[in-house]
Amino acid sequence: MKKNYVTLEEVCVKGSSNIAQKDLEKNEGKYPIYGASGFIKNVDFYAQDKPYIAVVKDGAGIGRTMMLPAHSSVIGTMQYLLPKDNIDISYLYYAVTAMNLAKYYTGATIPHIYFKDYRKEKLPVVDKIEQKKIVEVLSKIDALVIYHKRQLDDFEVLLKSRFMEMFGDRNFSEVKAADICDFITKGTTPNANDIYEDFSEVRIPYIKVYNLSNNGQMLFDERPQFIGTGVHEGLLKRSKVYPGDVLMNIVGPPLGKFAIVPKEYGEWNINQAIAIFRPKEKIRPIYLLYALMQPDILKPFLHRAVGIRQLNLSLEQCRELIIKLPPIDLQNQFADFVEQVNKSKFTHCYELLLLNIKKIWYNNYV
Repeated sequence: MKKNYVTLEEVCVKGSSNIAQKDLEKNEGKYPIYGASGFIKNVDFYAQDKPYIAVVKDGAGIGRTMMLPAHSSVIGTMQYLLPKDNIDISYLYYAVTAMNLAKYYTGATIPHIYFKDYRKEKLPVVDKIEQKKIVEVLSKIDALVIYHKRQLDDFEVLLKSRFMEMFGDRNFSEVKAADICDFITKGTTPNANDIYEDFSEVRIPYIKVYNLSNNGQMLFDERPQFIGTGVHEGLLKRSKVYPGDVLMNIVGPPLGKFAIVPKEYGEWNINQAIAIFRPKEKIRPIYLLYALMQPDILKPFLHRAVGIRQLNLSLEQCRELIIKLPPIDLQNQFADFVEQVNKSKFTHCYELLLLNIKKIWYNNYV
């Protein structure tokens, strides 16, 4: 297939928004308006009369890309990309998504990306018929990804329901996190020049907040990054993760995302925004993970965060967290149940991995 490469500015025009979310409180209507997290509400106006691409340009989630409908708008933290006549909008959406625009960020406290910095990004352009064929394949992959993610969400609902059945309304002794964990520390952050977006034999995964999730599952398909082994060894002098460690981000927003280090973890480096809880023998890691995620524990804890633009929780606050401690045999029953469910989840996780690999291949080489 013959391809011609063009720059982003050759196939789209940028547009900006000066709409603040706080100004929408009393506005009601039938036209949708969107922000970094998606749909906000319906209002009585719209900025775009044709479908368009929107990119998060300020704050958390910079670089995230959405394809949005005609007769809608975005708030000021987002950038419009309006396709020209020489490109299919869905093809443009997949191309921009594959560019990882977050790498262009500037700003220490609140990150920003600007069209002037990423407008020279190149993308392959084939004729409109081939564009539509590629979009058709990628759309089918997206539909399968959504299906498998929904299955995994259903499994998480099942696990949380089982946790509440076993532990929710029972009076167990309460302990501080420091009493049931060998230690609670946080990761370390390498210099920006030591972080890579491509994997090789001499690089290892660098785990950041966006690799954690609200349900405690590690997300490796979300903008993976890597560091060299030499840098990694230097950072390990401060902290190292082990199978069974429970991870929680303590710098945000957002706050309160989790993951548990699996048995097949290899070696990782953990960002300094993430706290590491290492359970002692009297508490099972999977129980600790689900206990920390319970709203009656998590919400009061997150409200203690301090900071104006960036919220922070201290390690001392983590150590003072109060957690119920049921008998170990009951924890073991829950762990066994989770293990059985995880066997069913594995198929869906594996399919997601294959689908994401295939999508990356299409985005880069087709």
